Amino acid sequence: MILEKKPSTSQAYLDLYGVDMNTRKPCHCKDNGHWWLTFRDDMSVGDTLIKRKGELVFYIHKKATILSFPWRCEGKVYQ
Repeated sequence: MILEKKPSTSQAYLDLYGVDMNTRKPCHCKDNGHWWLTFRDDMSVGDTLIKRKGELVFYIHKKATILSFPWRCEGKVYQ
């Protein structure tokens, strides 16, 4: 997803608006989990957000940087 709207700081769940990278059509992603709050401040309009099915890493592609966030649970990092 290419982010078109800055995520809300007042919501405790994922609610993102952007464009699907593959189809170039508008998309809206919602999730009731709180995992994304860790990354919200790192997201900006124009960033590409990538979470591949089966992978435990979430990526934020910025203009000059790629941020990667592996899954962490109880102090252990999963890749």
